Formats: sequence, C-alpha cells, structure tokens
Amino acid sequence: MRDVHTHYDNLKITPNAPPEVIRAAYKALVQKYHPDKHPGNESAAKVLRLVNEAYAVLSDPREKARHDAWIRAQPGRRAPLPKPAAPQPVAAQHRTGWVWIVILLVLAFALGVVLAMELPAGLRPPR
Repeated sequence: MRDVHTHYDNLKITPNAPPEVIRAAYKALVQKYHPDKHPGNESAAKVLRLVNEAYAVLSDPREKARHDAWIRAQPGRRAPLPKPAAPQPVAAQHRTGWVWIVILLVLAFALGVVLAMELPAGLRPPR
C-alpha cells in the first residue's frame, strides 16, 4: 500500500488544522524557502511552488473540501481524515485573552511592589 502525498504534507500540518495554523505554517515555510535566501537554488524554488500551491488550496474552504474528498477516494491513503475540530466559541476565545492580561498585570504589580520595598541594611549593595 503506498502513501498518498497531500497538501497537508507539503505544509507539514494535520488535516484538522484550523485556518490560523495553516497560515502560520505557510508563512514559516515561505520565510524558510524564500528565493532571496536561496538565490539560484532550484530545489528551494520547487519547494516554494509546492507550498504556495498547498496554501492556495487549503486556505479556500471549497478547494480544501475538494482536496479532502480526493484524499478519501485514494486507495493508498494511510488513515481516514479526522473530523474537523469544532471551532471554539468567540466568547471563550476572548475570555482566554483576558485571563492572560490579568495574569500579566498581577505579575507586573508584584514586581513593582518587590522593587519598591526597602532592602534591609545587610542586603543593600555598597555605595
């Protein structure tokens, strides 16, 4: 049984990756194989063409669905494609961001308190 090479393989992501991960993988690979970094290197140019083609397909929901259907139809595919992960509700995404902001503010306040404290005479640096 042969393995089927897909656009997911070209971007080095899983089939159930969200759009943010697809874009991040694309940007990282474009930076790595950009022609300015590899002038005259045909293999880097070939990889960049594959990455651009993969991103063009996977960033478009219709094309991505067609590509997934093509993968399912291949006799040599490794395993069935997993179901896409359910998107997280927007409220939960915003809540997560606020949690980090609060944590950072508490840490900044604690650091300010520590820096503002008067050190005991034995711990003061010599002047």
